[in-house]
Amino acid sequence: MTPKAKSDMPPHGTSLQELRTPKVSTALEEPSEDHEPFVDVVRAAGFLSLSPRHVLTLARSGVIPAHPLGNGQRKVWRFRLSELASAVRARGVQFVRQSHVPKGEI
Repeated sequence: MTPKAKSDMPPHGTSLQELRTPKVSTALEEPSEDHEPFVDVVRAAGFLSLSPRHVLTLARSGVIPAHPLGNGQRKVWRFRLSELASAVRARGVQFVRQSHVPKGEI
């Protein structure tokens, strides 16, 4: 009998039953497609190209979708990037000229 290659052999201490049983996902593993993770204000701000302080102001005023954690006055805010993207798309393009240079001189 020839010895099996290392890749064909189960890890030491692994039973045949463990090899046949499908692996069940746990909360510590990568999130599935139907479960999008929450991100903090810094990540949301980077996604929106805004400052974290401005993102918090928008979240508190209800302009962007946000999820507050905590019951007190100081809350921790979490965001879902897909909700932020949908909110930005829903608002459409609202271009406001902010330059001090007159329109014809650019």
